[in-house]
Amino acid sequence: MLDRGFYSIDAAPRALSNEEIMKLIKDFGEATRRAIEAGFDGVELHGASGYIIQQFFSPHSNTRTDRWGGNAEKRLSFPVAVIEEVKRVAAEHAKQPFIIGYRLSPEEPETPGITMAETFILIDALIDAELDYIHMALNDFWSKPRRGIESNLSRVELIGEYVGNKVPIIGVGSIHTPDEAVQALEKTGIPLIALGRELIIEPNWIEKVEQGNEEEIKTTVNKDDQTLLAVPDPLWELMFNVPGWFPIEKSTVQK
Repeated sequence: MLDRGFYSIDAAPRALSNEEIMKLIKDFGEATRRAIEAGFDGVELHGASGYIIQQFFSPHSNTRTDRWGGNAEKRLSFPVAVIEEVKRVAAEHAKQPFIIGYRLSPEEPETPGITMAETFILIDALIDAELDYIHMALNDFWSKPRRGIESNLSRVELIGEYVGNKVPIIGVGSIHTPDEAVQALEKTGIPLIALGRELIIEPNWIEKVEQGNEEEIKTTVNKDDQTLLAVPDPLWELMFNVPGWFPIEKSTVQK
């Protein structure tokens, strides 16, 4: 059984053939074409959270010895090929500016796994690809590196300093209040903050800030809020059963 993140899969993994990999790259292009035809303003490549793009860059999951595996630079072959295909399709089909971003997980907990040092190699490739932004996938905005770089700075601060003004950075992770968002922007200097779990807990987060009602923003979830928040059953179960993922009201923590 595979246990990756929050999901367990009763299937043994196998290596993709070269033909399957080439088709997969084309599929990313096809998805981009459909997004353009559907009227979307851009796409974000999900190179984080253990999904297929990250799997190719990760020394934990990628043990190939062909053109798609090896050292960090060779493990970039698949992510770079996907980016090139998506950019090609956007240039061919988009009639107006089309945003292309990339989401990455700065490190992996496994050994071997992606380290901060290898993340900088990935970021160099993303800068060279002239993407519109890089979105960091973090559970905690202020988390510090595990290994690969010795520093007291957070991952966001390290990447923000490394990138400078070469490409916009989006930071994310346990930012619940407007004050926390302002602090994150001011302390790190990155230009953008994303809200994920916070918007599930408080769908009217933006509106309450705009209206000056910040004190009404909810920062915890109650077990009786599922219908109000319109959260499907599988996600709702994960929210309450994965320790530390969502801030739960103490009186509603499931035993």
